[in-house]
Amino acid sequence: MSNRYWANGLIGGSDNDLDGIDPTNTDGTSTTLVAGDICDVVEEDMVSIYIARESAGAVENSPDIIRPDYNPGNFWWELIERIPQDEGILTSLAYSNTPGAF
Repeated sequence: MSNRYWANGLIGGSDNDLDGIDPTNTDGTSTTLVAGDICDVVEEDMVSIYIARESAGAVENSPDIIRPDYNPGNFWWELIERIPQDEGILTSLAYSNTPGAF
């Protein structure tokens, strides 16, 4: 089963940004990023959905490809979908396996 992450921005390297997710130790736990993990990035007016990929050679090209700032190894995030926030939050909840969601 893949992991699901949330972020508030794409780049900047902070803990709340997509590129701030450390593939070797995310959020101070022993969870490690694996290919196929999903991240929902909730920005001011958009929700972007990314999937983790693991293969060498990806070059950062925001917003399509985002590489982690810390311990990237061969990991990178690929944009799956970018949708307006009001529609995006509903989509994210619907597919999040969150108790109480749709």
